[in-house]
Amino acid sequence: MALVKPLFMNPTEGFHEELSLTSGDALNVSKIVIPPAVGGGIGIDLGHNPIINVATPVDPDDGVNKAYVDAIASGLDPHASVVAKTNHKLGSQARRIATGGTWAGGFVIGDKFDVKIDGGTTRTITLSVNCVTRAALIAEINARWAAFGYSYAIAFAGTASNNVDIHSSTFGLTSEVIISAMGAIFGTETGMSAGTTTGADFVSGGGTGPTHTLESPVNGGGYLNDMDGYTLSVGERVLVSMEGGNDVTGHVDNGVYTVTTLGAGGAKLKLTRGTTEDQASSTEMHKGLYVFVTEGTAWKNSGWSEVLDVATMETDPIKFSQFSGAPGYTYDQGLILTGQSIKVDLDAVANAQGKGAPSGPGSRQSGLEFDADTAAGKLRVAVHKHGAIQRNQTGGADGGGLELKLNAVGGPTLALDTTTNPGLGLSVVGLPASFSIAGTPVSATVTQAALDAVTGGSSSNADSYHTHTGLVAGKAPVVEMPMDATGGSVTIGDPVYISAANKIDQADTTDAKAKVVGVARTNPGVGNITPVVIAGVCDGILPAEGETPSPGQAYYLATGGGLTRSLPGAARRVVQCGMAWNATDFFVRIVDYGKKAA
Repeated sequence: MALVKPLFMNPTEGFHEELSLTSGDALNVSKIVIPPAVGGGIGIDLGHNPIINVATPVDPDDGVNKAYVDAIASGLDPHASVVAKTNHKLGSQARRIATGGTWAGGFVIGDKFDVKIDGGTTRTITLSVNCVTRAALIAEINARWAAFGYSYAIAFAGTASNNVDIHSSTFGLTSEVIISAMGAIFGTETGMSAGTTTGADFVSGGGTGPTHTLESPVNGGGYLNDMDGYTLSVGERVLVSMEGGNDVTGHVDNGVYTVTTLGAGGAKLKLTRGTTEDQASSTEMHKGLYVFVTEGTAWKNSGWSEVLDVATMETDPIKFSQFSGAPGYTYDQGLILTGQSIKVDLDAVANAQGKGAPSGPGSRQSGLEFDADTAAGKLRVAVHKHGAIQRNQTGGADGGGLELKLNAVGGPTLALDTTTNPGLGLSVVGLPASFSIAGTPVSATVTQAALDAVTGGSSSNADSYHTHTGLVAGKAPVVEMPMDATGGSVTIGDPVYISAANKIDQADTTDAKAKVVGVARTNPGVGNITPVVIAGVCDGILPAEGETPSPGQAYYLATGGGLTRSLPGAARRVVQCGMAWNATDFFVRIVDYGKKAA
């Protein structure tokens, strides 16, 4: 802040020439008093900047805030602000299960309960174990509750013979836990034994108007003095709006109250109706009454108006509905507020390979991360510490984004083409200095000249880059397959077919067995597996029929199985299985000529 002149009050010029605020400066004062203008003084010139954090007006000459003006414009009756609003029904809200009396019996596997905490989603819990004590029941409900994925549990204290107080371990003793089984509510209403429960809700003082109070059922510790995250003090005004269970349901105990006693070891928290809202009238409690909430986690900077006609206090329900809410947002990870725009806060100074937050296993699978796991964290792309891609830190028109990580020893294996085709992505600009396949270096043979010879088309001669074996074909190739002969009668030299049991068996000239697939080269071996030659030379299975075969002599499927040089009888299938290769070897070539005529 720059002072242009000594800071004093000039009744003619006001502050206009005395105080100059530079960009970003703020002027924070508790009170400014300006004497009556003399000679046409101009007062305070704010240069079109707003005055912020103005309290609700009290005196006729007080300035006003926007919420007050909005209320007046809407025909509402603004009253003094409140520091906090209830975010659930008042009370310690620790429901008691089976208070007093005798345990009425256990619950068994399959029994169902509905559990609801602080107006949240009702979850149906099915018991997975038998529960013969109160503590066992609460422990099982707690275990099933956690199975829904809640990070907080239902805390409880007590034993099988004592009261069991339950509440949310996160929301504390001010949370409301309702457990119902088979349509009955267990807690304040009934209890799970012959005994009764003490009230968990705040107790009405019984009076009307200025004598009406709400008081905690027990002497309270510090937890009773908190409302919506705000710690109360004596004399402060609060808005009670959820005694009907929520802000939708009206209730006679709703309204504006003043804290008259704080909860302590020997005292109960006590609220008394506000002095300007304790009567049903056109200026106190009526339809259109408006209050502004100044503090609290959920309801800070929100405005609430009474929406029901009230003729008699403590008889007619009172219902407050939210009328306004000043922006009370905080801009957390990855977001910033620029003027009236919410923008993504990009990390403009990210390093090339450093790991951001959060950094736990699997937490960066989206490919994005924040550079810090705080509200000030900036969003950036995630990269692997040992990977081949990194963030480019150059910036500018031709930089930024992601880039290939350079090889510190031999240079890049791939590079951006910035010469021949700039801007068109990645190009291979030469062979790498080191190259390996499956861990074996091959750079000695994979050279530019070698690639040219291999890829030169029909004119290339790559013989010098590979070798051939000296094998010479000695006979036709053989197609052979091991097959299972379990349950059959296959012997060496038998033509075989595949049976209905998906095994091979000795073939015959009948239709059912004449679909020959090959010839058994040996007798069945270990596991009844037999090598079957499907095509080609089958060694050593001739002679057949006691004669020395001649090369090229045809052999047929014999009736009853085996090979024969004779055709089968009438109405039998003629299947030529092959021919003699020489005196002992058989060349398998299966041809089915169909049935022989009668």
